[in-house]
Amino acid sequence: QMLGNLSDAILAVISEELEAKIEEIVKDRISDALDDYDPTDHLEFNDAVDRRIADSCIEDTVRDVLDNASVSISI
Repeated sequence: QMLGNLSDAILAVISEELEAKIEEIVKDRISDALDDYDPTDHLEFNDAVDRRIADSCIEDTVRDVLDNASVSISI
């Protein structure tokens, strides 16, 4: 029980500093991870690019079809 009381007292004294240090470490780790991130490392990257290109072609086709179209709205 004395050990528990001692640890509670110590944590009460250093809790703000400890929390600030933990936040600093976590932010640094996140920053480092984002700096080191390379989407081409993922196995599905090329498939995602291919899908996006295919989607882009569909969008271009729809734009071409609608290019000379007229739209009317009745309320």
